[in-house]
Amino acid sequence: MAGVIYQDPKKEVQVIWMLKNVSCLRHRRKEVCISFQNIYEGTERIEQINMLNFNESGWIWAGALFYSPLCMLGIIGSVITLLTFCKYIKKTTTTTCIIALAAVDLAICTITMPIAIYTFVGGNTGSNIICKLGKFAVFFTVPLSCGILLLLTLNRFLLVACLRKKILTPFRAKVCIVFLFVICLVSAILQSLSFSTQVEMDVPHCHNFVCDLHFCQPNEYYLSNQFVSGLKNSGVIACIIIAFVSTMFVLLTFLKLFQIRKQITDSKLSPTKQNAVGMMSTSVANLGHTKTTESDVDKPLEFHEGHDLGEIAAEKLLTLKYKEMKPTWSAFRVHKKCLPHFQMALTLLLMTLSFIVAHAPMTIMILFKICENTTVNEGCMRNDYRYFLWQSYFLNHALNPIIYLFNPQFIKAFRNWYSN
Repeated sequence: MAGVIYQDPKKEVQVIWMLKNVSCLRHRRKEVCISFQNIYEGTERIEQINMLNFNESGWIWAGALFYSPLCMLGIIGSVITLLTFCKYIKKTTTTTCIIALAAVDLAICTITMPIAIYTFVGGNTGSNIICKLGKFAVFFTVPLSCGILLLLTLNRFLLVACLRKKILTPFRAKVCIVFLFVICLVSAILQSLSFSTQVEMDVPHCHNFVCDLHFCQPNEYYLSNQFVSGLKNSGVIACIIIAFVSTMFVLLTFLKLFQIRKQITDSKLSPTKQNAVGMMSTSVANLGHTKTTESDVDKPLEFHEGHDLGEIAAEKLLTLKYKEMKPTWSAFRVHKKCLPHFQMALTLLLMTLSFIVAHAPMTIMILFKICENTTVNEGCMRNDYRYFLWQSYFLNHALNPIIYLFNPQFIKAFRNWYSN
């Protein structure tokens, strides 16, 4: 008998006796599987919970009532985000990455979250297909969203830091996303193969047959548990590094924006250059009154030949008209919400913080092996606050569409969509 370790010696002896006396008839195999499942469910590995007793099922009801509305919110928000960015916002590197991220969020909210909620409430996965699909969705989408977030923050930093040329074009962004897709796909397939609801029965006088216990658990049919555990830990460490690097890119973007602004503020523009900046400011400011969303947020900060870099670098950053030759810091602070690069950097900062906070509980539990008590149960018990917190990474994927509401461009595009 493979795949199951029992803590009760009497029940183990009972199962071995039953297997030795089983015939090869199909109906007898079915009877053995039913008896075997009853014995399996009677061991300490399965948490028997009365759902009508709130003392036994309080955290389960809390999870269902909290994550179910979150799932619906994520589906609606992701669909709106995809339609808005695909139809009413100009295709740039940033919008390409956001569309890919919204597609990942939609996949999590339509596949991963419903399976998790169903398992959370019902106590078992139900079938081997749902077991593998649920594990595949988690192992595929979480690292992929992490990689796309890194690409977004890197692109924003390069747009502000590299003034002379645009490094990440929409085509290169698509290539990077496809590369991330392939890596995450291979890793997810390997990890999902190591989970199953089926247990192979090793009967000496008969061909092996499989019993489906409806509980998604690790097995070693294809890969060793040690290899899969190492792969999972490597993915978690990679996500931590990516989250840290993304945060640094966002902070460096803010720093660069303030440095450029300070250079403009501290320098006295010549009449010719002031005129050029004023015309550019008026042009960008008028974008809000147009029906189409032609965004400058994805264009690198450029400068003209013959102009001083420190004075002209922020031409496309300014969206207020200069009333004086030396703008004040208070004027910049009042109108900073109109700055496209600043606003997008703020949006990415919120997305990064949301990612870190939402994934922190699961990451801590995996690194410190809090939910790996192999003497009783593989994973945290179902009616446990730790299992409730483990699922908190869903927050990130449901809240991303709400974070986009802090971006004026998204609001304008959504209004155009609504009015049309």
